[in-house]
Amino acid sequence: MSMVLDLAGNFLRASGNVNSRRRLTCRSWFARSLRAVAFFTMLFVSIASGEVLATNGLPRQPVSLFIHGSGIHKVSNDQSPISYFSDRMPDDADLPRAPDGATGVVVARVRLREASVYLGGRDQSGEAPKDQPKDIFFTRIKISDVLRGDASAGQTLDVRFGQRGDKRRLIYPYTPDQRDREYIVVMYVDASDGRRRLAPFPITEFQYSQWEIEQSAYTRLRGKAGSRE
Repeated sequence: MSMVLDLAGNFLRASGNVNSRRRLTCRSWFARSLRAVAFFTMLFVSIASGEVLATNGLPRQPVSLFIHGSGIHKVSNDQSPISYFSDRMPDDADLPRAPDGATGVVVARVRLREASVYLGGRDQSGEAPKDQPKDIFFTRIKISDVLRGDASAGQTLDVRFGQRGDKRRLIYPYTPDQRDREYIVVMYVDASDGRRRLAPFPITEFQYSQWEIEQSAYTRLRGKAGSRE
């Protein structure tokens, strides 16, 4: 009597000669090894295509994971989308950091006083931009509450965001509904030119897709004859 494998990798009895115990043991070990390989392969695909979230629902820096030897290793993903306006207060470990040399770092709840102004496209040549502003967007914000740093509630400040050399996809308050919301921002005074800028938060692919949907719907609405903002 011989042994065969079913679809789950279990041994079944079948007619024929009886195999030795050692041979059956080897086959059983081989089947378990195949199932282990399949399991870790599925684990890798699941983790690598997912998104890492903090306990408060905010995305931590998105990562990719791979299995090597007996361990699972993390790889940072510098191409993940970003936002300069967060709906929630992140944990300390997830707060964006201001560049070296920056001063006047403030974490605050703010509202936009006006729509963001487009300052010019991103440089696509790979060369340093000429006669173009360092930032892509400008807006004016009003502080509702100061969470950290030296600032006062009620202050209105001009801020810039979206550095031209940064190739990551970004989102910002675009529709009237988005512009009416309150946001958490991390702002700082750049030592290179004394301008006040916002630091970016990492976001998930899902958040970016949802923003694209809202943006597209609003753009189509504005394109209709007689429509009002």
